[in-house]
Amino acid sequence: MRLYTVHLRRPVADAVRDFVLIKEGFCWPAALFTAFWAAATGMWLVAIALLAADVGIGMAAGALGFGPAGQVVATVLFGFAVGLFGNDIRRWTLSRRGFTHVGISSGADAETAEVRFLQDSPDLLAEVAP
Repeated sequence: MRLYTVHLRRPVADAVRDFVLIKEGFCWPAALFTAFWAAATGMWLVAIALLAADVGIGMAAGALGFGPAGQVVATVLFGFAVGLFGNDIRRWTLSRRGFTHVGISSGADAETAEVRFLQDSPDLLAEVAP
């Protein structure tokens, strides 16, 4: 079972866009694709910042005299850090866009967790239902 945080933007205009579940824990897509992951999830400023940080880390590693292997290690460590905090960055971005944290749910996947959460919260189900 995975844990998900549930976020809702009120008033709900579009149930698909205004109701979001985010998995707790490490985010592999964020670790592997950093800036591309951020852009794909609609976090454009975060994507630009991650791209700039990745380039800056590569340049700093080169300036400090790291060889190609050292630069790869620095980039991999940066990706690992982004993977650790990727879902938290996404939650922070949602809160800045007016979403509120309305609960936690669990399930084998996001769809199961969503169904479980809405079954346990009939007031939110009425708000989110089309």
